[in-house]
Amino acid sequence: MPARLILKDRKAKPFWMGEFWVFAGSIDSIRDGQGLLDGDIVEIADALGKPLGQGFYNSRSRIRVRLMSGPGMAADETLIRARLDRAI
Repeated sequence: MPARLILKDRKAKPFWMGEFWVFAGSIDSIRDGQGLLDGDIVEIADALGKPLGQGFYNSRSRIRVRLMSGPGMAADETLIRARLDRAI
């Protein structure tokens, strides 16, 4: 199970409108983040724990997560392959 980043209260609204970037200042806490490395897939949730999507984590950037999928969609090998096939 991927680490889960919980956003601060009122920071989730842009994601319900289609935002794809999670800035460092929007993150309230990280759950199950032991051993979290740059490039790992993480789950994003609002302050109430409702899933917003999954994306790639980067501790070295102000943009901590770049979302790949929305709620209920797994950012897994199948999704990545489908997007690469479509791009090619």
